[in-house]
Amino acid sequence: MKHQRTVAVFGAGASGCTFARLLVGAGCSVVLVDAGPQLTVKPGAHLLNEQAGGSMEDFSATVERQIIPLPDPRPSLANWRNDLPGLRYTLAVGGMLTHWTAVCPRPVFESECISPEEWDRILTRSEELLAVTTTLFDQGSSDDVSHELSGLWGDAIASRSAPRAGRRMSPTRVEWSSGHSLLAPALEADGEAELRIIAGHYLHRLVHESGKVQRAIIRETETGVESEIHADCYVVAGGVIFTPAVLWKSDIRPSSLGRYVVDQPSATCQVESKPGLLDERFTASMSGMNEKCPDLVVDSVESSGWYGQIGVQNIWDFGYCSPSDPRSVVLDLVWYTWNGPHADNRLVFSERGPLGPFGSPMPSVEFQSWNNPGERQMMNALVKSAMRLGAFQDEAGPQFRAAGSSHHLTGTTRIGLDEADSVADPWSRVWGFENLYVGGNGVIPNADPMNPTLTTVALAIRSAEAIAAGTE
Repeated sequence: MKHQRTVAVFGAGASGCTFARLLVGAGCSVVLVDAGPQLTVKPGAHLLNEQAGGSMEDFSATVERQIIPLPDPRPSLANWRNDLPGLRYTLAVGGMLTHWTAVCPRPVFESECISPEEWDRILTRSEELLAVTTTLFDQGSSDDVSHELSGLWGDAIASRSAPRAGRRMSPTRVEWSSGHSLLAPALEADGEAELRIIAGHYLHRLVHESGKVQRAIIRETETGVESEIHADCYVVAGGVIFTPAVLWKSDIRPSSLGRYVVDQPSATCQVESKPGLLDERFTASMSGMNEKCPDLVVDSVESSGWYGQIGVQNIWDFGYCSPSDPRSVVLDLVWYTWNGPHADNRLVFSERGPLGPFGSPMPSVEFQSWNNPGERQMMNALVKSAMRLGAFQDEAGPQFRAAGSSHHLTGTTRIGLDEADSVADPWSRVWGFENLYVGGNGVIPNADPMNPTLTTVALAIRSAEAIAAGTE
């Protein structure tokens, strides 16, 4: 009799939701566990989709509550460091996909782990799952901004419509792709292949023997009550901090665990556009902006080492505000570059270290920027662009964000060809284990300035396919 493969996935962010969808589609029975609550009626839905008709100010406040800083034990532990003070995490079914900007550029790095042809295949599939498009918004507004910036950086650098994940539902409504977008087919599956979601529970520890995980111990987030999950295969996709933390706590400690951390230094500002720059006044609706939204990316990675985004206001940095002139638009500019990977940029766990959320070991975060010249080039480009487009908003002039603030940290459980410098093999299976896989931004092996979600989903696709191929 054919054995139905059971898979336990811990972490219901972009990666975990992708694993769940594809594995259920391949005939597996999946339990998806997340420490956070289910915030929406549809599991993992984007809050903008669920709160249509509300105000951007209300949504901004909701996001602020969902982005949680790491605890700081320094007053009681002098040698503990956090060199990335902007680090944040989200607890919810859907993870960051409950409030993300949905910008999905392809990565620019090449990896020895995966051939160019394979990269193209899984990235294309990732774009399909996330419904990535460059035609979500009217081209006219983007063309107006792009024309204003033409020639600013020379012929080698140009702006283009931003690839974003979502669907246009009406002239004033966008339905953003989310955890629910990924999970929907699995939630609707019939027969033995099924998806079960357990919210409000965290992975406490994996019990393993001779290179095989035997069971997972989970705890209810509010009460600490323990229970066990038994499966054929286990996927830990709990984020760049909590995934290596639970592996370390479970005495799974490859030499590269927590190392090769890559951050994306970023700079940002807001400008009120020149009156008349856009063909008509831009208005924002709670459901995701209207069809006239200017929405661009500026790609200068190969020539100058930075990548920029120009669009609607970034509520995470400055909050929402209205332009003073009805002919103007408040534009948000965010520029990114990268640092790493370096083996000495790392999370350091200790038996005597402090405990963080859910009793997990809280690492000391050791990170150096190595005086990256790309950061200066990035800021210069941001300022030049902003001055061409309009006037800086009060208290929202050009500024570097705190290290770690991009929320694009990668590398802590990176894939690779050799156990000496990676945690998992090219299919995200942890070295030395036959049934343990990792997912999330931490598996990305190389430095890159682009938003990482598309890449994270692509690597989860490849890993899920490998797990499904093991079905007997």
